Amino acid sequence: KYALSKLGKCSADVRLPLVGLTDDTKAQIDAAMGHAGLL
Repeated sequence: KYALSKLGKCSADVRLPLVGLTDDTKAQIDAAMGHAGLL
């Protein structure tokens, strides 16, 4: 959901029982998306 929000497809908000991502996890997703040419 975070990755889709970076692409403008949805919001990054989550409801319980899900929790938000840590900054470290967000950085890993950003790096993977950059490597894939999505950002």
